[in-house]
Amino acid sequence: MEWLTSFETGDLRIDEQHKLLAKMLDEYTVALSEGKGKWTYGLFLDFLDRYERTHFGLEEGCLADRHCPLNERFIESRTAFRAIVDEFQSHFSANGFDVSNATTLTKNVAGWLISHVSAVMTTLSISPLGS
Repeated sequence: MEWLTSFETGDLRIDEQHKLLAKMLDEYTVALSEGKGKWTYGLFLDFLDRYERTHFGLEEGCLADRHCPLNERFIESRTAFRAIVDEFQSHFSANGFDVSNATTLTKNVAGWLISHVSAVMTTLSISPLGS
């Protein structure tokens, strides 16, 4: 997933974490295309789990520092990410690696990231994604 400057929120810490997710997503997508996805899928799922646990704490702290109430879009965004991670972890635990499922995960995470950045920008009262 290509990182665009229009995704930037203006908060360096938040932007760096969003960029990290985009980078890890790209790296895992390359691993899939090279036939190495099976060997790194569990690690990618673990990364997503840790990302959710740390990233949202940072964002919520930043928003509290700015006295921004957590709006419904932000809360829904966090819930949606947790649901994605839980769904794919459960499928992996029950069925093992499946390239089609792993590809779907990368698409879901990429779509989520774009939506999430928009939700954060809305919470911060920034024009989302350059609109």
